[in-house]
This record gives sequence, structure tokens and C-alpha cells, in this order.
Amino acid sequence: MKTILKRIAGFLARHIEERLQDAQPGKKDLAQMQATQAVLRTNAQLLYRQTGRAQDLRDTEFSCFSQNFEDGNLFYLFSLIGETNRTAIEICAGDGIESNSANLILNHGWRALLIDGNAEQVERGKKFFDASPASSLQPPIFASRWITRDNINDLLSEYGFAGEVDLFILDIDGNDYYVWEALNQVNPRVVMLEFNSVWPAKARKVIPYAEDFVFEPKPGYWLHYCGASLGAYQSLAQQKGYRLVGIESKYGFNAYFMRNDVGAEIFPEIDAEEALTKNPHRMAHTPSFRDNPDPEFQAELKRVQSMPWLDV
Repeated sequence: MKTILKRIAGFLARHIEERLQDAQPGKKDLAQMQATQAVLRTNAQLLYRQTGRAQDLRDTEFSCFSQNFEDGNLFYLFSLIGETNRTAIEICAGDGIESNSANLILNHGWRALLIDGNAEQVERGKKFFDASPASSLQPPIFASRWITRDNINDLLSEYGFAGEVDLFILDIDGNDYYVWEALNQVNPRVVMLEFNSVWPAKARKVIPYAEDFVFEPKPGYWLHYCGASLGAYQSLAQQKGYRLVGIESKYGFNAYFMRNDVGAEIFPEIDAEEALTKNPHRMAHTPSFRDNPDPEFQAELKRVQSMPWLDV
């Protein structure tokens, strides 16, 4: 059964890559995606009933619109824990087309608030979802705003979002830790966020808060000064009543947290070190990564780690 599910997911990923590059998906494309995912959901639920164990997220990966395998991971999580109001909020969503919400919006009828600071990206996204046969009647709400820990709750309230939502996605590449720490306007069942991989799994490191922080990536090695470490997020999650349940399985930069009253018997808390160690696709996080003998790599790693970081 697991092999069959992986083959179906692989077919879906190949089909999307071949058919939807920079194109507006038509009704047939959407129907193909929806039918395939309906089979995946039924078989995932059946396998769980038979075994009493959730699959490793590596066996659930596919991408319709997400950058990596987040579409498959998120779809699997909600296939087992169920949905409530089918509502997603994605912070720093770009145009929303290549995003972690698009599959849920277009193929499963989710309501969404997509926020990004780039007005051009927001306008492009509006046109895309307004034109799609799957979302034209209920397109996602777009907001072109700069997010801070001081305005996140007021902004969500302004757009009518409050209380429980199924999914909250945070990928600012900056003050993410502080935004999640401040969040209280909504109560997500699942939180997905990107963590910084320059630190070991258990390190609790976060950049100092700066409202005007701008992410300035430097090419090479995926070593950047931004955000917070996985250990910092796991600590914050525990304070807020969440647990770590997995990481995205291609590059391993995105972590999934689930509220403690949701699906605890299906997805128990996992250890951060264990999550990273068993992920064969990871590009970072491990001693072997940090022990790369390349002198340029070591110089850049030392530079990033020597910049201002706070212990939390």
C-alpha cells in the first residue's frame, strides 16, 4: 500500500511539472489533480486504519504548486486529522501561485488570506486566482502589507480572520519567531514555518527583533542570517501548546507543528534531532554538513554564526 501511494504521488508530481509550468491550470488539469488526491486521501486513511501508524512524511511528498514537497505533506496531515473550516493564512505568500496554500485553495475549496509585502506579486496573484475556474467564485483574499509583531493581530482582524483556522504558514525570512510569538488573533490547528539551518537541531537561536529587517540572501551554501533555529521554534511551540510533528522532506527547511489538542494519537511529538537525522534529502542541519572542509564554506558558516543571535 505504501508503495502504491508513493507511485500515485510521483505520477501526480510528474503530471503537474509537465503540464502546468507557468500556465493557468484548466478544468481538465484540476480534475486530474483532484481525482488523484482523492485516491491518495482514501488510501492514506485506509492504511492508517490497518496499521494504526501514520506514514513517514517522506512517503507523502508531491508538489502541485508548492516549491518543494509541502503540498503532499500538508495534504497528508489533513487527510488524517481532518479539516474544520478549511481556512489557511499564509504570510509572505508572494503571488500565491507557487505557494503552500494554492493546492488547498484550487483543489479543495479552501478559504485563504495571502499576505505579501510586494504589491506587484499581489496583483499578479489576484489576476491568477480570479481567472481560475476553481477559485473565481471565491478567490483568496490578498493583502499587500509589511508584517510585524505589532500589527499581525490587527491585520488579521481587519480582514475578518479570528479564532480557529486550520493552517497558518509563516515564511518571512526575518522576524518569523516574533510574529508567531505575538500571534493570538487566530488559533491554528497546524503551523508551518521555515527555520534557519545554520544551527544544530537543539540550538535555540533567533535574530534580534528589528521591524525593518530585510532578508539579504548571499549566494552559495544556503547559509543566511535570518529567522530562528529549529530548536528555538520547538521551544516556542511548546510554550504555545504545539508540538513538532515533522519537517518537509526535500530540503528540510520547513517544519510542521500541530496544536496539542489535535491529532495527538496520530502524530505524536517528534524530537528535532531525530526529524533531521532521518531526512535523507536535508541540505543542512547535521555535523556532516557543518564539517564541510571547503574553506569558503567554513568561512561563511563562521561569519553567519558570529553575527548577532539571541539565545531563547
